[in-house]
Amino acid sequence: MKIDHVAVQEMEERTSGIHLSKDLLLDLTDCQELSQIQVISLRSRDLEFCLNLLSQCPKLQIVYLQNNMISLKDMQHLQNFPQLCKLNLAGNRLSSLPPPEVFK
Repeated sequence: MKIDHVAVQEMEERTSGIHLSKDLLLDLTDCQELSQIQVISLRSRDLEFCLNLLSQCPKLQIVYLQNNMISLKDMQHLQNFPQLCKLNLAGNRLSSLPPPEVFK
């Protein structure tokens, strides 16, 4: 899958200061259903708990979540991403990695 970096930047600009919701995810990705989303960028949005909502996107492959406030507590939802191949969590509140079973 080829990434459109301009589209990713536009996604980031449209999320500034907005609460994460199903409707916002659909708007950012121009998808009709959460099940269609494959790539999402939510960098620097002060998000704490977003992986539960994102786990409703079964085709999600690439997620950019740098510079948010995600903690280890939200990591339990990682096991719900069957097709995830890239996840960037740099600059979050992670002091350690979640248990290995989360990645299975």
